[in-house]
Amino acid sequence: MEADRTIQAGGFMHQFSGDDWRLKAISFLDNFRCTRSRIIYGDQALFVRRSLFERLKGFPNQPILEDVVFCERLIKATEPLLLFPPVITDARKFLKMGVWRSFLRVLLIILHVEYRLPVLPRAFFQDIR
Repeated sequence: MEADRTIQAGGFMHQFSGDDWRLKAISFLDNFRCTRSRIIYGDQALFVRRSLFERLKGFPNQPILEDVVFCERLIKATEPLLLFPPVITDARKFLKMGVWRSFLRVLLIILHVEYRLPVLPRAFFQDIR
């Protein structure tokens, strides 16, 4: 950990736009995951002090899950803080693809990261990039 106690990195809790109860449930689960793992996904408004970002060599040069890999390095250097109020992200992608299908996709990503499975194929992300 860095010597001073200033905020080095963090992210905001997550909330989808709209009032759909399914999206609220997914946001709740995502926040639970993030609170437990401290892995902050890109849509959670990740912020890092420039000096720390440069020391950690920034985001890795990979096509997918670069935010997860960076956060894994980040939590070895400091403890990211989770802040309120939550950042609100547009639910359009989830609604367009189908809420449950989108949720299943997120679960697959989480399981992938948690159990260190081989990298998901780029085609898995094709319709959401």
